[in-house]
Amino acid sequence: MAVPELYELKMKTGEPKALQVKHSGAKIVATACENCKLQLKDLNNYYNLGVKIVGVIDPALKLSKKKELYRIQAKFCKALAHPTRLEIIDHLFKGEKTVSELVRLTELPQPTASQHLAFLRQLNIVRTRRKVLTCTIA
Repeated sequence: MAVPELYELKMKTGEPKALQVKHSGAKIVATACENCKLQLKDLNNYYNLGVKIVGVIDPALKLSKKKELYRIQAKFCKALAHPTRLEIIDHLFKGEKTVSELVRLTELPQPTASQHLAFLRQLNIVRTRRKVLTCTIA
C-alpha cells in the first residue's frame, strides 16, 4: 500500500473520533499521549474540525491555561467516574435518545436519569434538543 493510501485509510479509520470531536462542540482537545495528539492534529486538518489540539503537559501552555485545562479534565473525569453516566453515554453513542428511552434502556427512575443527564449537560458532554409538539384542535 502506498503512503497516500495509508494516510487515507488512517483518516477513514479516525472518522468516528473526528465526528465525536465535531459533535462535542469543543474548542480545545487535550490529550496526554503524544501519538494521540499527532493523530488528532491530522484529523483536525483532514476533517476541518477547527479545534486546537494540545498535550496535557504541553510546555507551550502558560501555567494559568494548564491549571484551567487540569480543572476541565478533572470535571470530565468526575463525569465518567459514575457507572450510570457511562451507561448513559454508551447508549447515546449509538444515537440520539429521549429521556424516556434512556429511562427504559437504563432501568433507572426518571428523576435519577434526569439528574445524571443534568450533570452531563452542565459539563457539555451531552446536549439537549427539544421538539415542539403541535396540538391541532378542530
